[in-house]
Amino acid sequence: MTGVDDLADAQAQAPCKPRKGSALPSPAPQGGGLGELLDWLAEALRLPAGVTRTERWGSSGDTPLVLVLADGTRLRFDATRDMFDPARLVQGVCLPLGATAPQLPLFSRADAQDVALVAIRACEAVERDDERERTRDWQADVLQITHTVDGGEYSDAAARWDGLRWLTEWPPFDAHAYRLDPESGRCRPARLRWADGSAFVRVTDVETFVRLTRGQQIGTGQLIARMREAGWQHRRVDARRPGAGRERGTDDRVRASVLIVPSDEREGARNDVSPSVPIGNRARDARAHASVATGSLGTHEKTPVDTGKPELGDTSELGDTSPTATGEQEAGPAERTNGRPATTAEEAEAERVLRKFGGPS
Repeated sequence: MTGVDDLADAQAQAPCKPRKGSALPSPAPQGGGLGELLDWLAEALRLPAGVTRTERWGSSGDTPLVLVLADGTRLRFDATRDMFDPARLVQGVCLPLGATAPQLPLFSRADAQDVALVAIRACEAVERDDERERTRDWQADVLQITHTVDGGEYSDAAARWDGLRWLTEWPPFDAHAYRLDPESGRCRPARLRWADGSAFVRVTDVETFVRLTRGQQIGTGQLIARMREAGWQHRRVDARRPGAGRERGTDDRVRASVLIVPSDEREGARNDVSPSVPIGNRARDARAHASVATGSLGTHEKTPVDTGKPELGDTSELGDTSPTATGEQEAGPAERTNGRPATTAEEAEAERVLRKFGGPS
């Protein structure tokens, strides 16, 4: 951090006291938001229009600083240090305004320092707001392409186990494959939505999205900090396989590093599942999901390709989809495990989760 930035931070933390002999109409604000800082600048400099924005390129004393007024006028200081000099401060205000320039009092060096430091603090606040808006754009964009399933109640140990197991086993987001085939569910980021409307997305998927689709080289820690600033909290979650009375192994626990999407953001994303069918539904629903041409859990927002069957709506309206009712032969053990029988308890468990959640298409 540079010296002027250190001074700006000190000003923000200093007690707000009037200074004897000051030409400023009020003391520099302590803390406060961007709006308060901009209003104070307009008042202190007797400007004919309010200040709507500040701009600064860099953080040294040599970098330019601009005050943008509501009428579009730009008061530019070629070097930030010029604002600390009372004479140059008055020149930087009066010369661009011309006939509309205010009659400024004789500022002391302490007055000029207050004005300069408030302007610097406003620049920093603008930069934070810009970063927050850019982060929110990333959040909205990644939610638009997620493959989403409903996980039921997070407080339900069985639902939590099934949901987190699905989330950890879903393939990582593949940005290149998504560009080639954006309609395919298998290359999209996973989103696990709970009954209260909140959802989990994996940190690794969001990091890949930001780096490879937005061209932002950002570290994991920095990404988490920015997401937290924009409203998504980070959590390391885990779940244990339900059941007691037996020894537990390493496969009986799943862990994930996730970002929590608040419930009020759940409507903005593109969903590839029918929200009325939670992931905990029975095998009847799993068969119904498998018969959808897109292969996603529930119904895709695009019409299924013509398979000679009626178009499928919400799976809760399918009625009896058993093999007897549909005329289909029930799949054998080899078909249920991608061409090989489920010979171990681990493979059988994977099959069960697949039938509940639906696999990648």
